[in-house]
Amino acid sequence: DFYCGYSPERINPGDKKHTLTNITKITSGSNDEVATIVDDLYNNILEKGTHKASSIAVAEAAKVIENIQRDVNIALINELSMLFTKLGLDTMEVLEAAGFDIILSQKKCCGRPMISKGMIRQAIENAQYNIDCLLPYVEQGIPIIGCEPSCISTLTDDYVDLIPGDRSKLVAENTFMIEEFIVNCHEKDELDLNFTENPKEILLHGHCHQRALVGIQPSSKVLGLPSGYNVEVIDSSCCGMAGSFGYETEHYDLSMEIGKLRLFDQISSKNGDFEVAVSGVSCREQIKHGTGKEPLHLIELIRDAIHQN
Repeated sequence: DFYCGYSPERINPGDKKHTLTNITKITSGSNDEVATIVDDLYNNILEKGTHKASSIAVAEAAKVIENIQRDVNIALINELSMLFTKLGLDTMEVLEAAGFDIILSQKKCCGRPMISKGMIRQAIENAQYNIDCLLPYVEQGIPIIGCEPSCISTLTDDYVDLIPGDRSKLVAENTFMIEEFIVNCHEKDELDLNFTENPKEILLHGHCHQRALVGIQPSSKVLGLPSGYNVEVIDSSCCGMAGSFGYETEHYDLSMEIGKLRLFDQISSKNGDFEVAVSGVSCREQIKHGTGKEPLHLIELIRDAIHQN
């Protein structure tokens, strides 16, 4: 057995303000005993002392927040890269591989959570901010691409009602789900991607907003681009999570019953090696909780097909 003590780097080369002698060092360990040893060590060295975090994960997360508050540096970019991977942001990699230049806009939350809870004033504020942010790109002919169906449906459907006018309409008309964008490029012979021929079985579940927005067909078409991918669309309805609905104690049992109606059993009963593809993050969480199977965003599966080639 072995144990790990951890203290994240907190100084940047060339930073004359935040130096080793005037910062408080964050310490942690894989167990309490090791954490105490590391904490005592740094306390004997540093004038400013230490802050002993409850876990290595907390120590690392604290460093992310600190770096964001201070500036953008290599450590922050590395941390964001890991977080983006966990969040399924392989979209950038796929689009860059296909020859597109990607811009991450400085937008706010789309406002969907606020709308679902009746916080319309706050949703309108975010919508106005995002329209101001995204419109200049649209006016340059740059499309708005997203991975989360509930977010994209907010831009395409809700914004035109919350803030009527040509500006919101123009943003809505030029906003697309990632799979919709890729299919359009493929049909125009503008998609410069070569895929593996390795076989993979995929079960595809459609997010409710996705079904209402563009349907499940674009997702099925995108996943069918690698010749070895065999895609089976699950004959399912709502997963039961419905945003934050399933997280709420009073709705939990009902949420799980909805998931069991047509979704969970089709995943749990499938034999062999397969992946579950789902665009919506709430659906992915619900499926993982209800079946134990870790779903992937469809763009992660497309990324894997490119990497293997």
